[in-house]
Amino acid sequence: MAGTSLRVEQERVLVTTDGELDMGTAGGLRECLVHACEQGLPVVVDFAAVTFVDSSALAVLASANRHIRDNGCDLTVINCSPRVFTTMTLTGLDGVIDVRQAAPEDTE
Repeated sequence: MAGTSLRVEQERVLVTTDGELDMGTAGGLRECLVHACEQGLPVVVDFAAVTFVDSSALAVLASANRHIRDNGCDLTVINCSPRVFTTMTLTGLDGVIDVRQAAPEDTE
């Protein structure tokens, strides 16, 4: 089950979520993003702990992006795992939302 939280910072709203984002858990992300949209600040969604996204989660992000842009702000999704990043690029969502892959871990 995914857990989602929101923190208003000085110049942005940070939304963190974890686990699998699917039809059963996307509602929590939607609710959090609705509150984030109301802040009138850029919204950053941290996917560092997200392991899977399905079409319902992608639809939530696309809808939130429209509302955030209507308020003159931007939505950025950061720290996507390779699997999640691939899903977002294959669906073309990365052409609408700023989606950033997680930085690779240092290897010796």
